[in-house]
Amino acid sequence: MRYFELIRTLEIDLPTPEFGEVTPARLEILRSSDGSGRYRFRFWELVHHRMEPSFPQDPSGFPVDNAADEATLVEASLLLGRTRWNDTEFSATSDSEAVERALAMASDFIDRLRR
Repeated sequence: MRYFELIRTLEIDLPTPEFGEVTPARLEILRSSDGSGRYRFRFWELVHHRMEPSFPQDPSGFPVDNAADEATLVEASLLLGRTRWNDTEFSATSDSEAVERALAMASDFIDRLRR
């Protein structure tokens, strides 16, 4: 059985020009356990949601509690323009090369998102 070990986690600031801020994202780089020099990466983006509770309700049928703003990490690796699960898998000769390649692929992805 092959498994992948997390070797590095990086937090990236994604510019959000429409708000004049940055949004944090996470990039994880994983190494195959079989010594083949195969790596994978996962890209996670912080997504904000406004959640409106439906219960409990007051006698007039409106929610008793106020809306809540929540942030969740959503995996965006599969949005990289690829169609298969393992297309975020690649070869590298070292962990440091794998980190550089994953950063380059994530940067290309971020540029496409921001166009």
